Amino acid sequence: MDIVSYFRYLLALIFVLGLMGVVAWCFNYLSQKNFFRSLTGQRRRLTVKETLTLDPKTKIILLGADDQEHLILVGHESHLLLSSAPLKQATVFSLREMQG
Repeated sequence: MDIVSYFRYLLALIFVLGLMGVVAWCFNYLSQKNFFRSLTGQRRRLTVKETLTLDPKTKIILLGADDQEHLILVGHESHLLLSSAPLKQATVFSLREMQG
C-alpha cells in the first residue's frame, strides 16, 4: 500500500465520522423541539413550569398536570405538597405565607 491509499482511508474515515456527528446533532436538535412527539400526536401531560432553589438541598417546584397546578417542596429527605389548584385559579405563594 502506498501513501495515497492511506490518505484515502483517512479521508473516508473523517467523512463517515462527520456524517455520524451531523445525524446525531440533527436528532438531538429535533428531539429538543418535540418534533418526534408532534409526529405521533402525543401531548405532554406533565410540565415543570418553574423551580426555585431555597438551598443546595431544597427546591420549590411548580408543576402543571392536565388542568391542575401543584406546588411541591422537595428536600433531601422529604417531599411536601404545598398547594394544588385548578389551572385557572392557581395562586403563587410567598415564603412569608408558607412560614406563617
